[in-house]
Amino acid sequence: MLSVRSLSVLQGSLQVLDGVDFDLAPGTLTALLGANGAGKSSLLRRLLGQLAGSGASTLAGQDLDRITRQDRARLVAWVPQSPEALPFTVEEFLMLARHPWDHGHRQAIDGAIAALDLEDKRHRRLDQLSGGERQRAYIAAALAQDCPLILLDEAASGLDPAASGQAWELALRLTRQQGKTLLWATHDLNEALEHADGILALRQGRLAFTGNPADFAASTVPEEIYGRPFRRLADPEAARTLLL
Repeated sequence: MLSVRSLSVLQGSLQVLDGVDFDLAPGTLTALLGANGAGKSSLLRRLLGQLAGSGASTLAGQDLDRITRQDRARLVAWVPQSPEALPFTVEEFLMLARHPWDHGHRQAIDGAIAALDLEDKRHRRLDQLSGGERQRAYIAAALAQDCPLILLDEAASGLDPAASGQAWELALRLTRQQGKTLLWATHDLNEALEHADGILALRQGRLAFTGNPADFAASTVPEEIYGRPFRRLADPEAARTLLL
């Protein structure tokens, strides 16, 4: 689905990404972990075409650096860390997300609103919604954009625990029911360990780990990338290990 090889970004004299390699399978949710400054947002922005650099990233057989902006917008959608409280209704906002396409707007918008349970918010403005509702609207917009890959940058930041859990469950539902591939940059280790199919961990711009959540939790990588000790607590009910 997504294949990334030797992806690097140099900003001035600072190497913010250095030779990153990974693959994402279709219909999976992968958590992107790392301390502040590790390169998570830079990686997402590089995939979005917002940062120049070297290396190659191919999605559905297409080189993301060699296609038009419109074609890239048909392949990659983005959910930002802090959704803006814009003066558009949810329906209008989703229509804006349909800009790469010239057909199928009504079906895509209605499907996204239904998938994110926003029917009662359809005609409300984003600046009238709560933070959690607005986040769902932005995820709905990414779904309406009808891209195979959705990138999320701290998409649950600032949400209370209940809303954060709902956001993760919604993301997982998009992979299972919609077949989308999601890459989610996050600091919430335990939500990632519970919900993600895979883990990518960055340390100082380099890939420190790629694999499944259980192997990540059992390794010393959490201590290496965050620079602090963790206690492991088995959660038999959820069949996972918590990092405390």
